[in-house]
Amino acid sequence: MTMRTALSKTVMYGMIGHCGWGFTAQMRRRVRKLFRDQWRPIEQVRATQLEQLNILLEHCVKHVPYYRQLHARGLLSDHVDCLEDLSTAPTLTKQMLVEEPQAFLADNMPPNYLLQRRSGGSTGNPLTFYITPEAAGWCAAGEIYANMLAGYRWGDPVASLWGSRFDSPPPPTLRQRTASYLSNRIQCTVDRVDDESCGRFVSQLSQMRPTVLVGYTSSLMEMCHYLEQNRITPNFPRRSLVSTAEPLTPSQRQTMERVFGRPVFNRYGSREGGLIAAECDFHQGLHLHCQGLYVEMSRCDGEDGARRLIITKLGEMGMPFIRYELGDYVLGEIGTCACGRGSPTIQAVRGRTVSNLRLPNGAFIAAEAFIVLLDRQAVREYRVVQAADYSVVVELVPKGDWDELSQHRVIDTLTGITQGRVPLRIELRQWIPRTESGKLLPVVSHVPSTIDTAPLARAAIQAA
Repeated sequence: MTMRTALSKTVMYGMIGHCGWGFTAQMRRRVRKLFRDQWRPIEQVRATQLEQLNILLEHCVKHVPYYRQLHARGLLSDHVDCLEDLSTAPTLTKQMLVEEPQAFLADNMPPNYLLQRRSGGSTGNPLTFYITPEAAGWCAAGEIYANMLAGYRWGDPVASLWGSRFDSPPPPTLRQRTASYLSNRIQCTVDRVDDESCGRFVSQLSQMRPTVLVGYTSSLMEMCHYLEQNRITPNFPRRSLVSTAEPLTPSQRQTMERVFGRPVFNRYGSREGGLIAAECDFHQGLHLHCQGLYVEMSRCDGEDGARRLIITKLGEMGMPFIRYELGDYVLGEIGTCACGRGSPTIQAVRGRTVSNLRLPNGAFIAAEAFIVLLDRQAVREYRVVQAADYSVVVELVPKGDWDELSQHRVIDTLTGITQGRVPLRIELRQWIPRTESGKLLPVVSHVPSTIDTAPLARAAIQAA
């Protein structure tokens, strides 16, 4: 055990964490509650969600202009008898929040009480939103809880391949720097990943030997490539890897587990919603984070088997999100896990609805079709970009055994997938740019979405 880990366990999560005051002590209590609640039967889980939802609805129709207008128009009730009754309310989109953010702020919150947050802008449309300190505390507790599902224990070292430089400014004060050190966490910034940065990460992580390594799927795969290429057997992480923020395919999971020799846990969250779902050690799907969210799955028109994820943040009173469309989708129904936890499960999130491709005749092409094909090719990473005129460019970072025959094979297959209806070309690159927050999106479409954004809801925004 390193000195930093010893201090983290005895000071930060020991003496300070057991005191009845402060953020760390509150977080420990919240995490303990999450662990107790995870074994409650589904009937009790839903009853608690219903109680929280009705408290939220009553608050929103009184204090939030947008929801007050929806209530006045008969589009939102201040009380529901069952969770499913919420489905009659209009959905909320990111664009609505971007256009009229003030309409979603509660008017009974003191000035400067809310904390500002910003989405990663992965859809090309960044969002600034606000949360209460209580909600921020529960978000932190949810992250700790999800890490514990993957083997983390209080004070263990944790590392992440995550974010970009604007996401992680250095702590400005001595107190904050000390707290950052005692938290026993490091972040390896991945706004650009190449051999030089991978070498630096490996050196840093080999010394730290984190218990859990959390990262974007693409960043973890790039690390796998570097380790295999340089014939390095990593001594980290000690227990597990957590893949998040990007779709995880079965072959990617197999590669990570082969290279690192540790199990992979899939996780799904967003900046707007915090932790949404996380995998346990049974690996039978991702458990929904029912303590903080109510999640609906809405079938997508024209998309076979796909369901859009819609979330309601049950504990957020400052800038409430009711029936918020994340833009992500899953395949299949909500299920259960043999582990015995009461929270239901969803299958792995397969991509963003806005990132699926459309043909000029309106036909839908699931991003999964491109991901499955390109995941099997001799490429290190890839991105499929569809312009507003429907043309498609496939950007590839090839491996050493990529050749002209490989290129023709991919072009022919993609031409078949797109039915030859759009111009299509391959561009070989040394590196594919990430989004502002450091993510690599495998499929990006700039064709306007065909999803209706609820004209009645927009009218409510204008009225508010």
